[in-house]
Amino acid sequence: LNYGDGLPRDVERAKALYRSAADKGLVEAQFNLGITLNAEEDFAGAIKWFKKAAESNFARAQEWLGVLHYNGQGVEKDEETATDYFISAAQNGYNRAILALREIFTDIEDSGLFKKCGDLDFQNEEPSEADKKLLSMALKIIGFYIEYKNMGTSLPAQRAAAEFDNNPT
Repeated sequence: LNYGDGLPRDVERAKALYRSAADKGLVEAQFNLGITLNAEEDFAGAIKWFKKAAESNFARAQEWLGVLHYNGQGVEKDEETATDYFISAAQNGYNRAILALREIFTDIEDSGLFKKCGDLDFQNEEPSEADKKLLSMALKIIGFYIEYKNMGTSLPAQRAAAEFDNNPT
């Protein structure tokens, strides 16, 4: 009903059916309701349902929460929270989240942050709060990749991590 596959498209009916199933705890319905509300730019509603699905480790919902936090849609822009959601989604095997982490890490590298911090005299200087936040994000991403290389994961996540290793930027 939402997409009109085989039936006339009826988004309102689809939302009602998704909501009924989502209220009963069906994770896929929670996610689909979030997608539908997001498409209508009801970001607060989308976030509510994505969070419910994410609580059940539904990776696609975790990735969407990362996107919304990264872009500041429905919430204050928060790249660190976005990174946490992307890591959760990646740990649950969702490859698009791994690619998002790669982009974030590349942006951090391109910012010159590592060189700037390498030039600091830590006995007399301290990174700015913004730089500390970026360093924290970078360390979380590095930690994620180390965890997956050393401990092994599902095949899709291993392939994505290998792709990162073979083509880091």
